Amino acid sequence: MHIFYWNNCWFTNVGEAFIDIGAMELLKKLIEKSNTHIPLVNISNMSAYYINKTVGDAWTHPLSMYDYFRGGVVVFSGMFISEYHIKENPAFFERLEHMCSKGMRIVFLNVGQDTYSKEEADLFMQRLEGIDVPIIVTRDNITYENLKGWRSKDKKILKGIDCAFWVKDVYNPKLSADARKEYDVVSYNRSPEPVEFSQWDREVVRAWHMQYSLTETKVRDNQLVSDTPYDYLTIYANANRVYTDLVHATCVALQYGIPVRFKPVDGRAAVINALENLQMDRNGFLHINEADLERQKERIVASISNEFTAFSI
Repeated sequence: MHIFYWNNCWFTNVGEAFIDIGAMELLKKLIEKSNTHIPLVNISNMSAYYINKTVGDAWTHPLSMYDYFRGGVVVFSGMFISEYHIKENPAFFERLEHMCSKGMRIVFLNVGQDTYSKEEADLFMQRLEGIDVPIIVTRDNITYENLKGWRSKDKKILKGIDCAFWVKDVYNPKLSADARKEYDVVSYNRSPEPVEFSQWDREVVRAWHMQYSLTETKVRDNQLVSDTPYDYLTIYANANRVYTDLVHATCVALQYGIPVRFKPVDGRAAVINALENLQMDRNGFLHINEADLERQKERIVASISNEFTAFSI
């Protein structure tokens, strides 16, 4: 048996890279628990995305990596339970059907919704009928509540958290205080940056996560933009404070022990609220105890492990 992990769009949103790095680590932990040596392989559909962005949808033969492989389990993580996939991207489900026709099984690992409506979840599950999906793990409590009624013999629904919370297990660049300069990270990519940061009393690093969409009007002083997610992780891990409207900036800062003032802009704040014993201080900064987070992660790995082992070996 082998496992394919479906990579997300790193250069259109580096937060997706945080998901992928964590998901690969979580899958390795599940493989270790199965006491096997299952190959773990990355594939993606980004060639088609970039080619179509360059020449338009008229180009009919972009590379489809999954066409070159067969069998095994294909794992998806992230915001896949979305109205976009359901209503505007029928090719997504056609792709799943094609994979199943080649003997592949589909797993949704720590996935969430877009609108968070019950209708969205119901439409997604209806569209999966006839597709071999033995397990769906959610990344937040709202998605779990919307899906749990779909328990059936062929689909098991489990509760998890976002895969980005396993990033620190892979890469921990946190330095001692004497090895770093004091700075705050300010990452407002989905809403205007608060004016207070134009005259801040500490040096500011501005992390821009949507590299592919960076334009002249969005360029700011002391801005981080990079094609490697590890640059971003290094900056977040060594910050004094993080101020952001980004879910995955919040995910990585919290696990590195950095206080975060998070401004939600949509329902994906549910990803953060899925953390047990999340604390907010009187100044509005979020914190989580490392031991509490690790206990929650260990419990999630244990709950997925039995189900995962049953069909992956």
